[in-house]
Amino acid sequence: MIQTLRRIIVFALCAVLVSGTSLAQTPHATHGEYTHATPTRDGTGKYYFGREIARVMGQRGAQWLERKSRIDEEAPDQLVQAMHLPPDAVVADIGAGSSHV
Repeated sequence: MIQTLRRIIVFALCAVLVSGTSLAQTPHATHGEYTHATPTRDGTGKYYFGREIARVMGQRGAQWLERKSRIDEEAPDQLVQAMHLPPDAVVADIGAGSSHV
C-alpha cells in the first residue's frame, strides 16, 4: 500500500511539471534542492530534479485539460498499466478535471 501511494504521489507531481524543455538544458537539482533558470512560456523558472515547475492553472485552462486529444497525447491508461497496481489498490486521482464535464 505504501509503495502504491508513493507511485501515485510521483504521478501527481509529474502531472504538475512542465516538460517543454530538454533536461540537458535545465539546471539539475541534487538532494531535493531547487534550482532556478529563465522561465519558459508556461513555467516558473524553478526546477526540481531537472524538471521545471509549471505555473498554476486557473479555470480558464479547463478546456485545455478536457480536450479530446488529451488521451491520445498523454496516454494515461499506459501510465496506470505501468504502475502494476494490484486489483484491490485504492487510487486518488488528484486534479482529475473540472466539475462541468
